[in-house]
Amino acid sequence: MKDILRRLFAETLRRPQDAAGSVFALPLERGAWMQVLVLVLALEGILTAVQTMIMPVETEGAFAWLAVGTLPLALIKLATMLAFAFFVTKIGRALAGTGTFDGALAMVAWLSVVSLALQVTAFLLFLLVPPLAALFILAGNIWMIWIYSSFTTALHGYDTNLKGLGVAFLTVLGVALCLSIFLVGFGLVPLEDI
Repeated sequence: MKDILRRLFAETLRRPQDAAGSVFALPLERGAWMQVLVLVLALEGILTAVQTMIMPVETEGAFAWLAVGTLPLALIKLATMLAFAFFVTKIGRALAGTGTFDGALAMVAWLSVVSLALQVTAFLLFLLVPPLAALFILAGNIWMIWIYSSFTTALHGYDTNLKGLGVAFLTVLGVALCLSIFLVGFGLVPLEDI
């Protein structure tokens, strides 16, 4: 299993559209992908706690909602990831795509695994060579946009990554709008800080 994951991870970084086909072909059901997502969020929580111990984060103003605690923050992240899967499915289908929610959930869960690995690498680089970490984060974020659009293209069966990039962009807008409404609605962020 470790070899399969290592191969799939490398393929995701090198040939994301091929990797998407491999991820969608994995014999995992919705519940298994949800478990992957919850595990990744738990590991992200641990990483965030370690990072915060080493480098405290300002939690005032627009970032005050980060101080809600580990569990509420993990639940917000989980809701955000599920919203991503929902919006990718609905927006993609509205633009003549053929993807399913289960496929979108697999995509979001797997890309969360990849993103976590990149976060760990960036954190280790920050501890060892801070300027290199900043470049790695920038390159990693740009590459993750490409990977995300490639997976979206494969999910919906589009013929070009440009359509996948469009769906990705609209998805980010939709999720950001929903997250903003949620955070303001529950008083986690004052309206003037948005």
